Amino acid sequence: MSRVPFSLVVTLGLVAMLTPFAIDMYLPSLPRIARDLGVANGAVQGTVSAYVAGFAIGQLFLGPLADSLGRKPVLLWGTLFFALIAPLCALTSDIGFLQLLRVAQGAAGAAAAVVIYALLRDLVDDKNELAKLFSTITLVVTLAPLLAPMIGGWLLTLGDWHLIFWALGGVGAATCLLVKTKVPETLTERSELALGKVMSNYRQLLGNPAMLALMLCSGLSFSGLMAFLTAGSFVYIQIYGVEETHFGYYFGLNILSLMALTFFNGRFVTRWGAERLLVLALCIQLLAATGALLTVLLHGPFALLVACVMTYVGCLSMVGSNVMALVLEQVPKMAGTASSLTGSMRFGIGAIAGWAVAAVTGHDDVVMTGAMVICASLGISFIYLLYRPNRHKTLGSEH
Repeated sequence: MSRVPFSLVVTLGLVAMLTPFAIDMYLPSLPRIARDLGVANGAVQGTVSAYVAGFAIGQLFLGPLADSLGRKPVLLWGTLFFALIAPLCALTSDIGFLQLLRVAQGAAGAAAAVVIYALLRDLVDDKNELAKLFSTITLVVTLAPLLAPMIGGWLLTLGDWHLIFWALGGVGAATCLLVKTKVPETLTERSELALGKVMSNYRQLLGNPAMLALMLCSGLSFSGLMAFLTAGSFVYIQIYGVEETHFGYYFGLNILSLMALTFFNGRFVTRWGAERLLVLALCIQLLAATGALLTVLLHGPFALLVACVMTYVGCLSMVGSNVMALVLEQVPKMAGTASSLTGSMRFGIGAIAGWAVAAVTGHDDVVMTGAMVICASLGISFIYLLYRPNRHKTLGSEH
């Protein structure tokens, strides 16, 4: 970690805040948007999945671009387009157009996720040190989902939901300026951009069972969070009677848990190893999701549901950081492509899960927690059935 200035780590963490702000800041306003536009809850919930789907699609293209054109240009243009789309979201009154804009905004925002991981891989070789760096980045990033729902709730007291998107445009503009002035170019060997080569690299990565298992595991773990992001505000506000302005505080508890377990991962990953901590996190997520489902089925206390969700969300960084470190360790010359494919599958699977949750009408609490159990169960299954038997197999020659 000594090779990476701490100031750069903090800067990259601030840049990575973009997507948490894009998703979390308007969560308290989802029920109000549904009422204002006169549409069903599921249609508004779909705007969350729309952003995540765009985020997944964007990573497929932006990763290879970052390997070819350089890290900084891709990051700079991505944050610029993100900032320009936000005001359009504020001005629209059509739910279909809002969903399309969110897809485009997600694709632009994907630049931050792809470039940050690849940029750090340019500077660090050791997988455990890399996982430690990712945990440090995540610790900075967690300030965004901690503050974003609270800021969104406060903005709703000053105006309507449109104001949130205007504020999001300001966040995007500030991020673009930060990239322009503070982020260096780290790519020393640029690869030729060719569609055939990109698809060949993707096939090579997906053809390795251990790599595929890690990517699926990451996506399924994140899908449990997507179930909460899609239905959580409706569950908390409409079923349990939480005020719109108070939702951000309950959401903030999730982030405090995330920060604590992120710190734990960064502290112990060099001692225990990325693989062992990944398995531990997945087991905890399965227990937490099961507890949440039993709580809603047995009409248990709201505090217990909040605690289970907190625990599940808290483990997300342990899963994401360690999966990315294990993936990138094997493919240093395809770091951008591997990072983009891993992120794309993570958010692509998450988008599908979010849309599935939104499509089921009624009993949002059971649907949300049931989806979390399914995702956690599948994630840990892939690790034991597909990753562990094949973890020592290496990829073929890199392109």
